[in-house]
Amino acid sequence: MYYFSKSSRVRRDTCHPLIQDWLNELIKWRDCTVAWGYRGESDQNEMYADGLSKCKFPDSKHNKDPSLAVDVYPYVDGRMVNGDQDGDDILINRFIGFGQAIAALRGIPIRSASEWKEFKGDLGHWELYKDV
Repeated sequence: MYYFSKSSRVRRDTCHPLIQDWLNELIKWRDCTVAWGYRGESDQNEMYADGLSKCKFPDSKHNKDPSLAVDVYPYVDGRMVNGDQDGDDILINRFIGFGQAIAALRGIPIRSASEWKEFKGDLGHWELYKDV
C-alpha cells in the first residue's frame, strides 16, 4: 500500500475536502505525490510568469481557500512522472485514466487538465469543475 509523504499530506490538506477524498483513494492504488494544493500570490504569479499557469493571482482555482485544484504526479519505478522524459505521456495518461475512474466511482466532480483543448502543458493539474 502506498502513502503520502509529509510534504504531500501538508499540500493535500490545503485542498477542498472532495479533492482530499479523491487523493486519499488514489494513493491506495497508485504511488503519487501532491506537488501543489493552495498557492499564494507570489507562487501563483511566478507560475504565471514562467508560463506554467494561465492565471495570475487570485484567478486560479489553486488560489481559493480551500484550494479547488491540485497538481498530482505519479511515481513509476521510483521516478516522478511529469512529462519531461520520453514515454512519460503514456505513463501519465494511464495515471489520468485511473484518476478519472476513481472520481467517477466516488461521484467527485474533478477533471484533469488533459481534458482542456486550449492549454495542454499541465497534465498533473486536476480541478473541481462544479460549484461546491
